[in-house]
Amino acid sequence: MRNLFRTLLSMVHVLSISTFFIPMNGEAALDNKTAHHAPDFDVAVKKIKGTLEIKAAAPALHHFNLQAPMSVTQAGTSFTQKPSEAHDHTVLFKIKNMGSADYEVLLFLCDDAKTYCEKHKVSTTWNGEKSEIQKQKTDTSAISLNSIHHSSKQSLVQAGHAGFILNRPEEALAEARQKGKPLLIDFFGIWCPPCNQLDEIVFASPEFEKQSAGFVKLKLDSDSPESWDLKTKYNVEGYPTVIFASPDGKELSRIVGFRNEQVFFRYMKNATASNSANHESLVSPDRALLVQMSNKTSKSPEELRELIRVATKAVSQPESEMEDDEFTHADLWTLIAGSYKELHDNKNSQKAWLKAAAEFRKKIKSGEERGFNLELAHCLWKGGEFTAADKIYQNFEKLYPKEFTFYFNHAAMKMAQSKWSETEALARRALEFSYGDNKLRAAFLLAKTLTVQDRKPEAKKLINSVLNSFPVPKDPNIRTHRYIKQLRELG
Repeated sequence: MRNLFRTLLSMVHVLSISTFFIPMNGEAALDNKTAHHAPDFDVAVKKIKGTLEIKAAAPALHHFNLQAPMSVTQAGTSFTQKPSEAHDHTVLFKIKNMGSADYEVLLFLCDDAKTYCEKHKVSTTWNGEKSEIQKQKTDTSAISLNSIHHSSKQSLVQAGHAGFILNRPEEALAEARQKGKPLLIDFFGIWCPPCNQLDEIVFASPEFEKQSAGFVKLKLDSDSPESWDLKTKYNVEGYPTVIFASPDGKELSRIVGFRNEQVFFRYMKNATASNSANHESLVSPDRALLVQMSNKTSKSPEELRELIRVATKAVSQPESEMEDDEFTHADLWTLIAGSYKELHDNKNSQKAWLKAAAEFRKKIKSGEERGFNLELAHCLWKGGEFTAADKIYQNFEKLYPKEFTFYFNHAAMKMAQSKWSETEALARRALEFSYGDNKLRAAFLLAKTLTVQDRKPEAKKLINSVLNSFPVPKDPNIRTHRYIKQLRELG
C-alpha cells in the first residue's frame, strides 16, 4: 500500500554567517547567505524626514507570502507594526518618531516554483545618530522551517495556500472550536509519494478550495515534533492519513492513502453527514482482504500466495472501474512484487516491479511530478533498472538541491548495489538537509555505510552526536522511538 511507503527521509537547515554592506546610495542593507531552503531577504534602512523606512527585498527566485503574518517589532518593547506597503518582492515599513533601536522584521518567503514557504526573522540595530546599521543578523532561533514540497510549477499547497494551517495544531483546534467548523487534518511526509499526489492532484485543484471551505484545514508534517500529540490521539501509522473530525476533535472518518478528487470529495461530504456510511465496508471481500493483508507487517507464505492471487485477479479489472478503490493497477503490481520478494522468488518479483513501473509511467504528465516519479524510480530500482532510476533521482536532486528525499532514496539504491563511496556521498547530503524523524533515518544510513567501510569510530561519533541532540517523544508508540533504538543498536 502506498501509504506504507518503503522509506523515511529527512532534512536539516544549516545557517551560515550573515554579512552586510553599505551600498553607494547610502542605504544600509542586509545580505544574508543561508543554507536552508530560502536565503534570507535583504533589508535596507534609511531615515526620511523623521520617518524610518525599513524595506525588505525578496531574494532571487523567491517572493513574499502576502497572506502570511508580516510585522516589524522593536526588541524589548511592545511595539509592533504591520507593513505600510506589501508586494510580492518588496515589503515596506514606515516607522515615525523612532531613533536608535533594535528591530526585527518577520516575513514568510516562498520560492517562485511554489514548492515551499518558510518563516524568516531578520533583526538589525539602527544607530539613529550615525544613520547607519550598527549590527544585523538572522535570528536563527526564530526561523521555523515549515516546508511542504510539491511538484514545482504545479502545486499551490503551501502555507497561505488552499487554506491549510501548517504544523500549528493548537491554532487549528482552537479555530475549529471557536467557529464550530469540522476539521480536515492531513498527516503527510515530504518523502511520501501518495502524500505528494494528494497535494499535486487533489489539494491543488480549485474545486478542493471550494469543497473544503467549511472545514478548518490542518497539515502536520509526520517528521516534525508538532505532529506527535495528534498522531497519538488519532493512532496514525501510515501516510498520508487524512482525518475528518468534529469541531471538538472527535474523529468522524479517515482516509489512508491517496484518493482521486471525486472520491476524496465524497469522503469529505460523507464525513459531516448524519447518515455517513463507512466507505470501506462497501468494498468487495477480495478488496477487504487486500487492505487487511497489505497492512500486515508479517505474513506467512500461505498469506503471501493468497495476496498474489487476489491482487493478480484485481489487476485484470479495468482501472476505470476501480476509482473508489485506493489500489490502482500500479499499487497492485507493487503488492505482487513485494509478495514475490518475501517468497524469495526474485525473478517474478522483478517482473512485477517493472509492470508497476510501467503503470506509474502512464500517470506521469511532466518530469517534475514528485509523487509518481518517486514511485517510478523506486519500482525501476527494485526491477533492476538502476540506470533509469539514477536519471530520475539525479533530475530531482537538481530540482530540489536542498531536500533529503531524493538523496536518501538514491543512497539506499546505491547501498543495495554495494557502491559504498557513492552511498556515502549521497547519505551525507541526505543528513545535511534532514530534520525530525528523518534525521534519525539519514544518520542510520550514513552510520551503516561508515561501519561497512570499517570506520566504526566515525559511525559511533555520528550516532552519539545525533542522539544527544534529539528530542524524545513521551509516547513510546511514536515511531521516533523505533529509529532511536535502531541507531543505538548500530552504535
